[in-house]
Amino acid sequence: MATDEVARTPTGDVERAATEVARTDALDGEVVAARRAGDPAAIEAEIARRREHLAATVDELVERTRPKAIAQRGVAGVKDRLRAATLTPQGELRTERIGAVAAALAVFVLLGVVLRRRRGRRG
Repeated sequence: MATDEVARTPTGDVERAATEVARTDALDGEVVAARRAGDPAAIEAEIARRREHLAATVDELVERTRPKAIAQRGVAGVKDRLRAATLTPQGELRTERIGAVAAALAVFVLLGVVLRRRRGRRG
C-alpha cells in the first residue's frame, strides 16, 4: 500500500525515475564488463537480465495505462486534495473552511430558489 501511495505522488515518480536510471546504468556497466570479458556465458546472462528488465518495464507501462488504474489514481488524488482541504496536518477538522463552503453553498441554493420564484411569477 505504501508503494502505491508513493507512486501516486510527483515525488514518488521522480524517485522511481531516479531508481530506474541507476538500474539502467548498472545494467549498462554489466554489459560493458561482459563484452570486455568476451565470455559468451556472461553475455548471455546479461541479455537474459536485460530481457527481464525490459519485460518488467513493459508490464509497468501497461499497468499505468489501464483505464481502471488511471481512474483509481484520479479518485485517490481527489480524496487526497479533499482531505488536505478539510483536515489539518494533525488530523483536526478545518471548521473555518467547511463553514465557508457551507455558507457559499447556502447562498447558491438561496439564489436558485429566488430566481425560480421570479421565473414562476412571469410565466
